[in-house]
Amino acid sequence: MRSLRVLYITSRHDAPYRYRCVVPCLHLRSEGIGADILHIRDPRLPSCLIHYSVIVLFRLPWSSRVNEVVSAAKAAGARVVFDIDDLVFDPDAVKQLPFLAAAPAIVRAQYASASQRLFQTFNACDVFIGATQALARHAKALKKPAHVYPNLLHPQLVTAGRRIHKLRDRLQRFPVISYFSGSSTHDEDFEMVLPAIRRIMASRHDVKLLLCGFLTLREELADLSFRVIRVPFVDWRVQPWLIALSRVTIAPLARIDAFAHAKSALKFFEAGAVGVPAVVSPTEPFMDAITQARNGYIASDPDAWFSAINTLLDADVAHRVGNAAREAAIEKHSLAGHRHQLRELFRCLDGRIRRPTPTLLPFPEETPDLLRAPSRWRRRLSKLARARSILGIIRRAGRIESLDQPNAARPTDAGAPTLLDDEIVPEAEAVDDAGDAVLHGLGARAEMFGVFGSETRFKANGIAGFHAFANSIPGKWIDCAHSDRHIVSTPLDWRAGYYAEVLISMAVRTDEDTTFGRLDWQSKRPGSQGACIMDYPLVCDGELHHYLVKLPAATNSSVSGKIQLRFEALPLPGAYRLDRIVFVGRRGGGVPE
Repeated sequence: MRSLRVLYITSRHDAPYRYRCVVPCLHLRSEGIGADILHIRDPRLPSCLIHYSVIVLFRLPWSSRVNEVVSAAKAAGARVVFDIDDLVFDPDAVKQLPFLAAAPAIVRAQYASASQRLFQTFNACDVFIGATQALARHAKALKKPAHVYPNLLHPQLVTAGRRIHKLRDRLQRFPVISYFSGSSTHDEDFEMVLPAIRRIMASRHDVKLLLCGFLTLREELADLSFRVIRVPFVDWRVQPWLIALSRVTIAPLARIDAFAHAKSALKFFEAGAVGVPAVVSPTEPFMDAITQARNGYIASDPDAWFSAINTLLDADVAHRVGNAAREAAIEKHSLAGHRHQLRELFRCLDGRIRRPTPTLLPFPEETPDLLRAPSRWRRRLSKLARARSILGIIRRAGRIESLDQPNAARPTDAGAPTLLDDEIVPEAEAVDDAGDAVLHGLGARAEMFGVFGSETRFKANGIAGFHAFANSIPGKWIDCAHSDRHIVSTPLDWRAGYYAEVLISMAVRTDEDTTFGRLDWQSKRPGSQGACIMDYPLVCDGELHHYLVKLPAATNSSVSGKIQLRFEALPLPGAYRLDRIVFVGRRGGGVPE
């Protein structure tokens, strides 16, 4: 029986999930098409695949679970689609990412592994759908039928934008420039436009700079820091209210390359939805969306950035261009502006349903808990927190500097690659031999205290210590359930300031493209304030890797006495093999017994 019913499968519930899964499903449902979303680890997969004619895999790296889903979907007669919003599915292209050249070895290994696994999923699918024309062209060059479905405004942002636009005069009390950074890879982009911003702030003493999200501010603005307002990363339903405080928002890109052209124009239309104009770099999606000096500005050099931003700081110009930007955002970047597009695209794929069903599933919440939906109480608390944040923004519009949180320079994000030294990959004939080579190499310059692993191997390498995780077996693969993610050690003797690094040898298998591990402990001595939490990125290729994680000196010296170590090997569902955890200290300092 021929019909159309679509299932989106994902391993993430973040902003890309919202644009590439939730919005398309809302689009299809608004036109009478059944569309659902399931997590790749959902136990209902793959048995429910017979109810769908099109299966969309959003940014899913290859794994045994993905293989199972693809095989079952094709056996049922469904068409399998690979959907993505970034040029990270081609391993050859990923090697050209500009920031990777200076990135630690572990980050390069993460990107290489993730891109290879994404490429496997790409090859296994029948059709490609990308967020931009550049992505579709790249997929076609790789001999894959490709289509474009752009990122569009969530209906809630359209509704909120209408309300916010009416309050624009109340919110925009000052000439404010805003920049919103959604990840920790945009420092170089902001530095590119920083000279122009500094020129403006030096010549106009009433201008303020609002920075939201993940960004490290350099010394160039130190003398103007009292006019810089730092705000942590905020909920996407709160962000439009922050945008509305500014007269102009910026979207600079330090390099205009294939990756830049593959990014959508969402920073233009998200700001446009609330009537705020944007100054952007000349990428293909921005040039398609913006009519110069009418609904925004495109700047390609420092003088152009200075001129465009300075022009839009004038309230009358900002309102005129912002109104045009809002009109363009609603007309061309909302569901209403793309009626029937996605429905007709999927109908052309000619998939089959073996067993139709009218039942629609509720959308998973946008939350880090990918499998477990938040409780009703937690949802109410989140809604209350958003409402309080919005009211706080409205109240503080007249004294915008009170929003400042100086410690928001780089907020701690789950999974952020912090405190990580380069991954150690010594020359050895086998993986386990490589582990021993690591131990020998560290032993030549330091003293070590093993807390996990084979005592035989520890003693063979001259390592003091013992198996402190009594309930775990070194080298054994462990399935990481949603409710049981960590192991806790017996109490350990700790000498304040002695240990500088932790060597962790482990392997990981997940349905994620990237993930992280977490190591934390707290002193068990009464009255002690010492504690430490460390996140470090992991390579998810199923192979054993050796991670040397630096301990923060200040926190390290504050921890003493008895400690209890907690190791969260994999905060997300998957499986891991943990071979050893070894503390590395200064030679001659005296290793604890």
